[in-house]
Amino acid sequence: MDKMVDEQSKMLKQPTTKFNIMPTCAKPAPTAIATEPPKPPSPSQPYSSSGSQGPGQTNRCHIHVWEHQNCNTDALNLKAKIQMWDAAGQQILAKSDLKGINAGASGLWTSKLEDVMILTGEHKGDYIQFALGSQSWSSKDSDEKKDNWCNAPGSWSPKNGPSCGGLFDEKNGAESVRQMDCFFQCPYHGGKPSDRS
Repeated sequence: MDKMVDEQSKMLKQPTTKFNIMPTCAKPAPTAIATEPPKPPSPSQPYSSSGSQGPGQTNRCHIHVWEHQNCNTDALNLKAKIQMWDAAGQQILAKSDLKGINAGASGLWTSKLEDVMILTGEHKGDYIQFALGSQSWSSKDSDEKKDNWCNAPGSWSPKNGPSCGGLFDEKNGAESVRQMDCFFQCPYHGGKPSDRS
């Protein structure tokens, strides 16, 4: 035990080594300076712009049109209902209400597409003019190789047009109706649906 006490005494009498501990300061990481505001995340695509429903329909959306003609004057007698599907065959507009599609008062429909679909009925030549964003085509465009085309048989029912000037008139539902299908380019550009859904 004495030996242990002696060793402790010797240790206490020896000069101690001095350590000079300098505080170290790490340089702070440089902060990033934002030069542009952060971009919002892009919205998910509200419809499919690729797929095929048949020949001439690859990467095309589809519109079905019910065109109505009544006994009003030519400035007011054309109306339409439409229904639309994307390129994968998913509905992007349910069958709509009847809207006027007369020259000077075209029908406008909103849907999952970014642009508004516009239809204008034309008496001279008996066709419908379609517009969607920068695209336009008519129901007379029947070439499946084109970007936009229609299958519009052109037959009205009744064949001779609405029954006018008698017991049956517009108020009694004596309209003539024809149907058609059109296929059109519908690329997605990252915008919001025109129906604001």
